[in-house]
Amino acid sequence: MLTIETPIPFPTAYPLSRLGKLENLLFFDIETTGLSHRNSRVYLIGAALCAEGKWEMIQFLAQEESEEEERAVLEAFQSLCAQKRCFVHFNGSTFDIPYLQHKYQSCRLTAPFTDAVSIDLYRILQPFRPLLQTPNFRQKSLEPLAGYKRQDTMDGKELIKVYRTYAKTGQESLLKL
Repeated sequence: MLTIETPIPFPTAYPLSRLGKLENLLFFDIETTGLSHRNSRVYLIGAALCAEGKWEMIQFLAQEESEEEERAVLEAFQSLCAQKRCFVHFNGSTFDIPYLQHKYQSCRLTAPFTDAVSIDLYRILQPFRPLLQTPNFRQKSLEPLAGYKRQDTMDGKELIKVYRTYAKTGQESLLKL
């Protein structure tokens, strides 16, 4: 498993401290090789968190599509979550969290979400959908409203092919995608 840590500049325009102590917050997203936990793997878990007053992104990437690598990713994320009390995600209540709970259960590991607060931005923003006037209600469509300019151009389905090529070849240039 590969761990990628990147400092991230975080605008202070929104007072995230309204959500509680910053050190308790964890923003996260997952990438999987399919939609069913039964016949796919989680190959990447990305998280953003505040440590010692600085924001950083941590990504746990399975270097091969195997049960052992998937377990290593799950264990690393579980460890990262140990001190967190509030998880922030986009549509994670519907997909990410149930998917991960199944994976943790099948690996006989404790899911890190059990006693934490879960903030699903999708559900919070859903009542405002008519006002937002976006072409759809995907994260990519909502990000510009918050002033975020996405650098990547691929969707999750396209990234599966990139991941599988990386897992077979180890070609480092694919990590940037």
